[in-house]
Amino acid sequence: MLKFAFRDYFGVSEARIHSYIGHRLRDGYGVTETLTDRIIAEAPRPALIITADQGSTDHERIARLRDHGFIVVITDHHGVPASGPPPAAMACVNPVREDSAFPDPYIAGVQVAWLLCCAVRQRLIRDGDLPASAPKLGGLLDLVALGTMADCVNLARSINNKAIIARGLAIMNSPVARPAWQALYVASHCKGPITAATLAFHFAPVITARGRLASALGGVALLMSDNA
Repeated sequence: MLKFAFRDYFGVSEARIHSYIGHRLRDGYGVTETLTDRIIAEAPRPALIITADQGSTDHERIARLRDHGFIVVITDHHGVPASGPPPAAMACVNPVREDSAFPDPYIAGVQVAWLLCCAVRQRLIRDGDLPASAPKLGGLLDLVALGTMADCVNLARSINNKAIIARGLAIMNSPVARPAWQALYVASHCKGPITAATLAFHFAPVITARGRLASALGGVALLMSDNA
């Protein structure tokens, strides 16, 4: 979702956007030491690093990234230590922070990242770097909907999660649906409209399985493919 937002909505060249996701079995989960080593060795500088669904407890690694010239912004929805978010980060956007004024602590990590991008769009317009007519990021809510279902977050307590999924499903079932949905629909032998159950029991397991056993970058490539 972040790549789509920066490339398609904010005009950042895809050549300037780099994805780093740890290999689950070799690196573990989150901003791990081995992943940090790889970023330091490979990523261009200066650079902004935006985490997705992780980072709130990874102070030591984020401090290393800062010390090597990176600016780190955390987007996450997991618990924050009692000592607070990592002070080495430029910002930590997380609805479960003790000082958070956001009224819904149950949203998925992907929605936190999407809301950050919505705020970035508003700021770019205010600063004159985007026209006021620049499209809103609602066209990405199909991706946010899938991420919300895959994250197994609370639906009963969060009107935001339910609204995101409802809008995302409408996009997925439209005639101009993303090629990934068309391909997954066929591969999963689905029938009828795409529903929340389709996301939970067909699409999400196919995409997340690879990330649980190896690298999730294959899922990123699938979602970003421009043809079925």
